Amino acid sequence: MTLGEKLRFYRTAQGYTQQAVARRIGRSRATYTYYEMDKMQPNVRALYIIARFLNVPMEHLADDAYTPFGAEEFLAEQAARRSARQKKAAGRIDK
Repeated sequence: MTLGEKLRFYRTAQGYTQQAVARRIGRSRATYTYYEMDKMQPNVRALYIIARFLNVPMEHLADDAYTPFGAEEFLAEQAARRSARQKKAAGRIDK
């Protein structure tokens, strides 16, 4: 599981918006979104602040081999939503 997937998993599990987490770590929402999309990596200080804010051990975020309990279902649901959005978008393009 990537860092971005873990960030999204923990954030949504606790009911926070991307904006709320971004404000807490002193970054823009766009930057935090890039973290969740794995397009950018937070520096160690930002990762520490995120981990504290989400009440997650920093090691769990940093370890690619670690998968939180319930994350498989979360990832499957996210993939299904993404697929549905893509199909819907493709249907609009075909019309």
